[in-house]
Formats: sequence, structure tokens, C-alpha cells
Amino acid sequence: MESKTYTGEKIDIPVTSIILESDPLHPEMFALFFCPKCGDNLFQYSGTVIMIVPGGTHAKLPLIKQCRKCKTKYLINSIV
Repeated sequence: MESKTYTGEKIDIPVTSIILESDPLHPEMFALFFCPKCGDNLFQYSGTVIMIVPGGTHAKLPLIKQCRKCKTKYLINSIV
């Protein structure tokens, strides 16, 4: 669970972390990422998914994407 503070109140946001790595050999290639829980498409990315782990991971600029269908939240993090 990722803990965040909004207006002084600490809340937990349940997330699954997706770690992406760039692919210098094929930077022009894009793929769709589908929600592992329900199969709905979440976002388009370039590179390779190297890890999907439960909970939050350290991210310089956290981007949390919520699945439209099942409402599962994903923290997207990239390794440059």
C-alpha cells in the first residue's frame, strides 16, 4: 500500500507497481498494457515491462493509473 497525505490526513492507496525499462534497440515500438485482473487496456508504452509487483515502489515522479473497468490502481515507474 502506498501512503499519501492529503490535507493533513494520511490515507492508504492500494496499488500494484509496474516497472518499465527502455529498449534502445527499438525506441519507436509501442505496445498496449492490459490490466492483469480484467484484461482492459490501460496505457500505451515504449520499452519492456520487467516487473509487476504488489505494493508501491520508489518513484521520482509517481504516475498512478486506475483501470476503468475493475478500478485497480497501478503505479507506473520507469528505469531510464
